[in-house]
Amino acid sequence: MSCDLAMNVPRCSKAAHQKILALVEASPTALLARDLERRVMAEMGLARRATRRLIHEMVARRHLAYRVDLGHTFIGRAHDTPRSIGERIVIVPQGQRWRCGPSEVAVTLQRGVAFGYGSHATTLLCLEGLAGLFPAPHTAPPMPHSRLCDLGTGSGILALAGLKLGIDSALAIDTDPCARHEARANARLNQVADRITIRTDGLERGDGRFDLILANLRWPTLSQLGRVFADHLKDGGAMVVSGLRPDEADTLIASYKTLDLDCAWQAERHCWRGLVFRPIGAKNTVF
Repeated sequence: MSCDLAMNVPRCSKAAHQKILALVEASPTALLARDLERRVMAEMGLARRATRRLIHEMVARRHLAYRVDLGHTFIGRAHDTPRSIGERIVIVPQGQRWRCGPSEVAVTLQRGVAFGYGSHATTLLCLEGLAGLFPAPHTAPPMPHSRLCDLGTGSGILALAGLKLGIDSALAIDTDPCARHEARANARLNQVADRITIRTDGLERGDGRFDLILANLRWPTLSQLGRVFADHLKDGGAMVVSGLRPDEADTLIASYKTLDLDCAWQAERHCWRGLVFRPIGAKNTVF
């Protein structure tokens, strides 16, 4: 990478920005602004003044954002610009434009108060796990009669992503009226309102079985609902969960194995774990 020797600032600012974003993403915990400066200086060999110039430039371009909490200044990725989740999903804030590539689907979200706008590690883990179930190099029309259930839907982000990736219809459940209101608004925004049912009540026997179950919930709830999930998941289906600390995830994996659910994928971000489960011994997989 060529540099301006007087300031030690990389001329290829795009590459420098990508490297700084990678450092932010790689951190297992929230980063203090001064800690990011130190890491950039150490990893990229830049002077403090040059480092601060790059970081300030990224804040001005809305790649990074400051957050003050309990008297400390943290810095992290900004979430008012489109964000790619792997090679399949792009989260686009309302009012922003994004031209999808041949393998991408865009989920447009209006900013609200409900949980799930692509900023929290657990949401990102669920999206990564979900995207991994649809590795096709190009988008496809909805799989006929395929169904997903999203428990604790929040903004609706996971259900909407599943619909955009090819699931035919969705049931989204949340006890929070604000979340249900925002999920409906986001469904209209993404032109899938006719393919999603949003309600308060939890899973019932009459709901039948689903090809895909999504649950970004905390460990006690995930543990309590294990049997319900197993009863409502099709033999060839998959379940994506997050909201777990690493030790909780290990406990859940062992617990779900007694329900004939096997962990097929797991990943970690900022001390949170995301998991994908499949029925043990399933002969015909949907994904």
